[in-house]
Amino acid sequence: MSESGKRTSWQERVISIAKERAREESLELWGRSSDEEPPFNYRLEHLRAVVRIAEGLALKLGADLEIVRAAAWLHDLAKEGITELVEDGHGVKGAEEARRILERTDFAKEKIDAVCQAIAEHVGLYRDHPVEPLEAAILWDADKLAKLGAISLVHFLCLSPSLSRVTAESLLGEGRRWLGLQAKMVESMNTPLGKEMGRERHEVVRRFYEQLERELKGG
Repeated sequence: MSESGKRTSWQERVISIAKERAREESLELWGRSSDEEPPFNYRLEHLRAVVRIAEGLALKLGADLEIVRAAAWLHDLAKEGITELVEDGHGVKGAEEARRILERTDFAKEKIDAVCQAIAEHVGLYRDHPVEPLEAAILWDADKLAKLGAISLVHFLCLSPSLSRVTAESLLGEGRRWLGLQAKMVESMNTPLGKEMGRERHEVVRRFYEQLERELKGG
């Protein structure tokens, strides 16, 4: 409880924790000290993209906006590093931590289970069965949509120097490999709207790499 006797605002607390964790991850990734700022904070940019997309989907599809917003900000709480291809258990771990955080705020108690379920279910780049209920489906779609389209290109290009020395050719090779994974992501979308958005975003990325390849060949 605060001095006024009111529980902490869940949105303020959730966003504060998410930003703090994102900064810590980015500092470690770039090898910077705690009194510096990372050149690019991938996790925070990703979270902001997921929140924007998830909120838009929730409003259009009639989902519970509070559940979706809380899950979007907290979905990567337990993520360690930026690996995407190996299931590391961060969904379940993140759900457990999200519960502890939300229980200490003014977030509606009866909605906490739904937030935790969405976080636990969001892992993986593609799936062979749909995610339920709607709020969990929206988080899954939004998380993957943030890895598609123009915003994903910005994130990839800004993040790459922290991982290794890059060239235009190496970025093209990695990008073309990623295109195949993106196609599977699009087909795994849970909602018709998510799938439609995914196909549009995937086409943007495909055209970018086609143009990059032509230019590298002198075309």
